[in-house]
Amino acid sequence: MSSTRTAAAVPSRAGEGQQRSSPTSVASPMNAGQQQQQQQQQQQPTKPKVTPPPRRAKSSSSKKQHPEMVVDKRIVDELLLVCGVIGSNTTTVDEATGQATEKFVPVTDCLNWLQDLQRALRRDHETYRPISLLLGQWRIVS
Repeated sequence: MSSTRTAAAVPSRAGEGQQRSSPTSVASPMNAGQQQQQQQQQQQPTKPKVTPPPRRAKSSSSKKQHPEMVVDKRIVDELLLVCGVIGSNTTTVDEATGQATEKFVPVTDCLNWLQDLQRALRRDHETYRPISLLLGQWRIVS
C-alpha cells in the first residue's frame, strides 16, 4: 500500500491550508439559478411565437367623419343616461294561449326623461342629424 498525497491537501506555501479551485468551476448561486432555468426551458416544449399582422397605413381613401357628424362625449353620456332610465321591456306569457307578449314598463319619471331626450334631439344638427343616427344605432325606438 502506497500512500499518495495530493497537492491540494498539503499546504504548499506557508499560511495556505485551504484547497484551491479555479474560478470557473465554482458554482455561484446566480450560475446555479441560470442552470436550473436552462434545464427547465429545455424540458418544456417550445411554443410557436405568434406575431400580430402588420398594421395597415391609413390611406386617403379611408373614411373620415365630417366634423358635424361627431357627437360630443358629454352629449353621448347624457343620452346613455336618459335611454338607460326611461323604462324596461318585460315579456309576459299568456297561460291560456302560450303566446309571449313584450310590454314596455316606464319608470315613474319617464315623462321627464323623455323631455330630456326631446331637448337633445332639438339640439341635433339640421343636416347631418348625428344624435338621431346614434340613437338609431342603439335601437332605442323599435
